[in-house]
Amino acid sequence: REGAGPAGVGRGSAAGRQRLAILEDRESNMWVASNDGLIRFRPKRFIVTGMDLSDDLYSIASDRSGEVWVAHTVEGKRWRLAPYGTPVPQPGQPSYQLARGRDGNLLMAGKQHILRVSEAAVETIPLPSGQDGKPRIHRSMGLLDDGKLLWSESLDAGSIAWNGRGWVTSAEL
Repeated sequence: REGAGPAGVGRGSAAGRQRLAILEDRESNMWVASNDGLIRFRPKRFIVTGMDLSDDLYSIASDRSGEVWVAHTVEGKRWRLAPYGTPVPQPGQPSYQLARGRDGNLLMAGKQHILRVSEAAVETIPLPSGQDGKPRIHRSMGLLDDGKLLWSESLDAGSIAWNGRGWVTSAEL
């Protein structure tokens, strides 16, 4: 078939032509973000969420309870996926990147802070100011909690790490 890849993955398949991100949640569901949308694969079947991800600008993560979250990396819109993959828009501050922290908490990057969301509280971690001391807009490209440092990658600041007291550059480590 035209466009078919290994095991039938390719144009016209349930997983789309281009996979952008894959996540396995605590129930062993595989979530595939592709240019055709967000799809949940349970053993032996795909569940299509109906989310249009055709512009390739999404971040996906699961939280401690296993719920799956999706954020638009440019608009900052955020959704929680309800059972059976139904996207539920979430109010609140925009989130541009999502990640799961080493402690299981959901990390959500805004333009001037990162939120660490636990079942009990929300911690706000301010992103660093500019060299002039004024707040800077960060365009986050990724988050990673390695258990010791919380890493943020942005077009504006490059790779920086939060050590619990302040931000340091990768060159300072």
